[in-house]
Amino acid sequence: MGDVALVIHLVIAALITASGPLQLMPKLRVRFPRFHRWNGRIYLSIAVITSVVGSYMVWTRPIVGDLAQHIGTTSNAVVIVLCAFFTLRHALAGQFAIHRRWHCVFIWRSVAYGSLESHSCFL
Repeated sequence: MGDVALVIHLVIAALITASGPLQLMPKLRVRFPRFHRWNGRIYLSIAVITSVVGSYMVWTRPIVGDLAQHIGTTSNAVVIVLCAFFTLRHALAGQFAIHRRWHCVFIWRSVAYGSLESHSCFL
C-alpha cells in the first residue's frame, strides 16, 4: 500500500501545482466561470486527498525525516483540509470576497508549502 500511496501523492501533487494558480487568475474566473468552478472542485478534492495520503505516507513508510517533520507534515495536512472546508463553505454561501481570501491561503498551503516540503528533502 505504501508504494501506491507514494505514486498517488506525487501524481496528484503535480496536478495541484498546475491547476491551483489558474484559480487565482481574475480574467479566467470572469470569462470562464464554469471552468473556474469545476477546476476548483477538482483542485479542492485533489488537495484533500493528497493531504490525507501524504499524512498516511509519512507515518507508514520509512522516509526521510524525524518525528518533528512527520508532525509538521500532518499539521499542514490538517490546515489544508480546514482551508478547503472554509473555501468551499464561503463559495457555496455566495460570500466570494471571503471565499477568495480563504482560497489564497488554501493555494499557498497546498502549492507553495508542498513545494518547499518536497525540496527540503534535497537540502
